[in-house]
Amino acid sequence: KAHPEDSYLMLGPPKVGKSYLLLAIYREALQRSLDQQVTDRFNSGVQSVFYVNASHLLAQQSEWAFEQHKEFPNPSKEPSVTPEKIARAIKQGYRVGLYVDEIDKVSFTNSKMSGLCMMVNLVYESCGQLVANSNELESELALRWGVNEAGTLLRRFGDGDNAWTVMFEDKPEAHA
Repeated sequence: KAHPEDSYLMLGPPKVGKSYLLLAIYREALQRSLDQQVTDRFNSGVQSVFYVNASHLLAQQSEWAFEQHKEFPNPSKEPSVTPEKIARAIKQGYRVGLYVDEIDKVSFTNSKMSGLCMMVNLVYESCGQLVANSNELESELALRWGVNEAGTLLRRFGDGDNAWTVMFEDKPEAHA
């Protein structure tokens, strides 16, 4: 509650509250974004706060890339988050927020990591808010994705000014 606008990387086992906390931070950012649009009397229809499940986002991006090779692509298949949507919000002067649930569910391919890194870098370079959670630790992600890829991506979320890496522990078992 003390730092709702900071960036966070939340790591730990399943069922300890990481997704719940990520959603709470997202809802707070969504409310701030709506308040800004009302206060500025400016509703451009530009989305500036994005919540995504990592595996769903990357599946959407793969489907969209395939769709673009068709003669008449279906616009309804556009991913919920794209670098273009993020760039548009930044250009409009919004502080963009990207909230990635289950970042550990990303299976490594160059195209998937490139797409995710591009969006994360846009938000990071514009001093936006990045929040992600993972059931795996940084070292486990580094083994799966590669040290350079994991390190670069995860540092954007949890290192630097106004950024935190939070380690969650297993909940103690209820005693019978």
